[in-house]
This record gives sequence, structure tokens and C-alpha cells, in this order.
Amino acid sequence: MAASTKLHLEFNTNTSSKATFNFNYADPNVSDNDVKALMNVMITSGAIFENVPISIDSAKLVVTTEQALNVKD
Repeated sequence: MAASTKLHLEFNTNTSSKATFNFNYADPNVSDNDVKALMNVMITSGAIFENVPISIDSAKLVVTTEQALNVKD
């Protein structure tokens, strides 16, 4: 069985919408402090984004597992 981990980040913006970012192949052992630091850098560099993040809303790791099935005769 294979598993993959994705880092999902959500920010509040200066509009009524949220800015979301997903990073494939995330380290499943990443610390809360490392993610918070990343998010703060993204806010500081906000001008490079079309939908400018202004504050942290949430972050989560999404783990997907995959299991091959033997369906051939």
C-alpha cells in the first residue's frame, strides 16, 4: 500500500474569498512551527500572489493511501 501526503494551506485575503495553496509530496513529519513559518513568509511576500494572503486561516496534511487490487484473470 502506498501513501502520499499533501500540505493544504488556507489564508484570509483582503477580499471575501480565501486563498488556498496545496503542495504535493509534503513531509508527513513536518512540525506546526515550520508550517506556521512558511505561511508567515507567504504573507510577507503576498504581493507576488494574485489573491494576496493577509492572515493565516488553517493548515492541514492530507494523506491519501493507495492499494492495488488484483483484478486480472
